[in-house]
Amino acid sequence: MKTFSRIFSLLTVFLFFTLSSFAQKPVNWRDMGGNKGATFYQVQQDFYKYWQGKTPKKGEGYKVFKRWENYMTPRVYPSGNLLLPSTTFQNYVEWSAEKSFSGSVSMPANWTSLGPNEVPTGYDAASGRIDFVRFDPTNSNTLYVGAPDGGLWKSTNAGATWTTNTDLLTIIGCSDIAIDPGNTQIMYLATGNWESDRRSIGVLKTTNGGTTWNTTSLTWTALDNYKIRKLVMHPTNSSIMMAVTDGGIFRTTDGWATNSNVYCCNTLYDIEFKPGDPTIVYAAGQDFFKSTDTGATWNPVTTGLPAASSVSRMVLGVSAANASYVYAIAGNNTHGYLGTYRSTDSGASFTLQSSSPNILGYEKSNPGGTNGQAGHDLAIAVSPTNANTVTIGGINAWQSSDGGVTWTCVAYWLGADPNYPGQGDGPPDYVHADVQDIQYLPGSSTTMFATSDGGIYKSVNSGTNWTNLTNNLSVAQQTGIALSQSNPNLIVTGLQDIGTLKKDGSTWSGINGGDGEDAFIDRTNNLNIVTSNPSGAHSLSTDGGLTHEDITGLPTGQWFSPISQDPVTATTVYAGGRPDLYRSLDLLTSPTYSWTMLGTPNGTGNILRFVVAPSNVNIIYAIKENAVSKSINAGTNWTDVTGTLPVGNAQLTNIAISGTDPDKLWVTFSGYSAGDKVFKTINGGTNWTNLSTGLPNLPINTIVSVNASANDAVYVGADISVYYTDNTAGGAWAIFNTGLPNAAVTDLEIYYPTLKIRASTYGRGAWESDLNPVACFSNLVVSNNNPIPTGIYKSAGDLTSHASTVANGTNVVFKSDTGVVLNPLFEVLFGGVFEAMIEACMGGN
Repeated sequence: MKTFSRIFSLLTVFLFFTLSSFAQKPVNWRDMGGNKGATFYQVQQDFYKYWQGKTPKKGEGYKVFKRWENYMTPRVYPSGNLLLPSTTFQNYVEWSAEKSFSGSVSMPANWTSLGPNEVPTGYDAASGRIDFVRFDPTNSNTLYVGAPDGGLWKSTNAGATWTTNTDLLTIIGCSDIAIDPGNTQIMYLATGNWESDRRSIGVLKTTNGGTTWNTTSLTWTALDNYKIRKLVMHPTNSSIMMAVTDGGIFRTTDGWATNSNVYCCNTLYDIEFKPGDPTIVYAAGQDFFKSTDTGATWNPVTTGLPAASSVSRMVLGVSAANASYVYAIAGNNTHGYLGTYRSTDSGASFTLQSSSPNILGYEKSNPGGTNGQAGHDLAIAVSPTNANTVTIGGINAWQSSDGGVTWTCVAYWLGADPNYPGQGDGPPDYVHADVQDIQYLPGSSTTMFATSDGGIYKSVNSGTNWTNLTNNLSVAQQTGIALSQSNPNLIVTGLQDIGTLKKDGSTWSGINGGDGEDAFIDRTNNLNIVTSNPSGAHSLSTDGGLTHEDITGLPTGQWFSPISQDPVTATTVYAGGRPDLYRSLDLLTSPTYSWTMLGTPNGTGNILRFVVAPSNVNIIYAIKENAVSKSINAGTNWTDVTGTLPVGNAQLTNIAISGTDPDKLWVTFSGYSAGDKVFKTINGGTNWTNLSTGLPNLPINTIVSVNASANDAVYVGADISVYYTDNTAGGAWAIFNTGLPNAAVTDLEIYYPTLKIRASTYGRGAWESDLNPVACFSNLVVSNNNPIPTGIYKSAGDLTSHASTVANGTNVVFKSDTGVVLNPLFEVLFGGVFEAMIEACMGGN
């Protein structure tokens, strides 16, 4: 299997570059991963060439690209092969088939969701991106929504609450669902996500309402390089379905038992049956196509439509109110509004209804310019009772009552929210930016649903007012997690496109907007919270997040710029994300704080991560994409300690240091270089040991070491799941995932007073588990030199009784297997509360 995996990876790269010479169109940075035949670096080059000398404005696609660039850069280094992230599924399946849990885990993980499991409080505080909404054809109170990295969710009470059971699908992202009206237990799921770089593995089928899913004949691998844009079912024959993809149209007449590619090979974005006559079908990409034989064959239609070369993306709308009408909304080459085109003869010809103003821009009043985000957000719905009423979604939502000639903004990303009067710039009502889908409730001409990058919204009066139905949809795309050191219920986390959220007790609230990134909570004062936005735009709140001020004095950083507190001196703060490390001695204490630029670590680009040794704060390590550096004088001077690390094969991603030994360090790598995942040094970087054996060939995003662990216990988070090892594992890793969805893990932190490990995931929010107990007590003995028998004690009382000490355990002398007394360290870490520590560690009640 391992040999096959290597051959598969090599073949992927070979075919990618072989096919690159057959690219069908010039590289366009706005298409990002949709640039078939191009490398990541070619797409990146086109982006920087376009923006040279320009100042980015909101709604022009700049931030969407930078977010994608930040995700892709470490995963495709050094080849730039855009197919590599698609091999995640294949690699994980192969590893799962051959894995052996010969490591040291003595109990399974018990991951539970920390949320957000409800809509966070605060204006513009949302949950996460929802791409589509669909309805049970026999019961309109049953809704389904799909998240690009969070799976399929179902509501049986019209959106009041939601549940999911797709967490353990290897690819939990989905792009559409089709439901058999004759038997709603039979459904078909389009896997992957059309915009992100989770390629589809095809269409899955369930016959039990989603309890289990099975593959169909439409099954792909990474080499096939497909993304499904939409999945439709014939209205009266559920065996006939079509999927529009970036490789044309795939069609089945037997419920995906077999299929054929009936139109190849251009990218298509939308497909619709003609209301009342399913023998006629329409499809659109940059061109418009029509079928008169239920999708078996297709012909282009050009009359009245713009040239494909001027179109970035086109979506379609039809209405039972007038089955001859077909609307086509087109984005231009810069993804702004090209025009609304309407056919009144069932798609034989079209007429331009309007081409201005730029309703795909971000403004609500007289929107100008020609730029937009049509490649990221574009949706349309036509009233089922009035074919002249059209609603479209871009950054905002607009509505026309005259067939697309004039438009009124009906939902605004900075609109009024009745829950937060006085905030926003309304009317119209607030709907989170970037509308992905708009649908009428079946049987209604006034009730509408809109999905966006912030969740799902409902209007019962044709778009005049909107209500957030996201409720307990836990689909947050989190980039990091920060913990209080004294309050187990206080957490701060950054989210894509949602900003920064705070969990205090059971309540989540928004404390900063934009794209949330790194953060920390002052360990001496929980009211001091430092948050980040892209490019090193850090902020400081001194009132627990109620208000915040921009942190000034630092140069612009990279998209994710780390910032952290010194482990000993709480008033000292370090900032990375730039070529040099910066330090402030008074950020948390003075309104006139200052920053000092320290030395420049080795390597290319900016500081990706850094750590300050808790046992000697003069020792700092920093990683850039291709180097590890060490300072022994608090960052003034740096020495390259990269040594034999495989920085030519993969990009460094993260770093962890022992809490007691400044020479003990771990680093992780992203990418798909098998065997290059985790490395350890015990002598400050003089030598490195490869600890990658037993890990799947996935990008490793984060690592945390367990303080005072006698066996050097560490956890890593990958693009699928969490893994554990220690010195007793014999070089093996164990998967530590019981209860954890198959989402990418972006950050890991440990809350030591209760010995909980916490994870942020990209698509399913924050999670928590007890630590592996072996990580707590491996090779420890009590003062009489008798080993602590493992697997016996269920409570602190049992352990202290064994040690013949007082009930609170303060007289227990813990020693390592080398005889080092650990009590003073435990006193520092746990404040002398041994009972709580032992309870959590031994799994007691």
